[in-house]
Amino acid sequence: MPEPISETDSIEEAYQDHIKDLYRVLVTGLASLSVGHDTEQQCVGRFAAGVQLSKKARDLALGVLAAAPKPRA
Repeated sequence: MPEPISETDSIEEAYQDHIKDLYRVLVTGLASLSVGHDTEQQCVGRFAAGVQLSKKARDLALGVLAAAPKPRA
């Protein structure tokens, strides 16, 4: 039987998944520069903002877990 994944691992995995999604959006945005109105700088700026927001959310979630009372055994 597989070991259950910890809450911390789940948060880290979700963060990594979100970064992958942001990267895909960046690539799509860069690929469509010729048909859209965005510039390369705008695409990269949105990617950077998304990464920062993801890091903040991850850090806040991990902080909540660290501050939560531990269940009694």
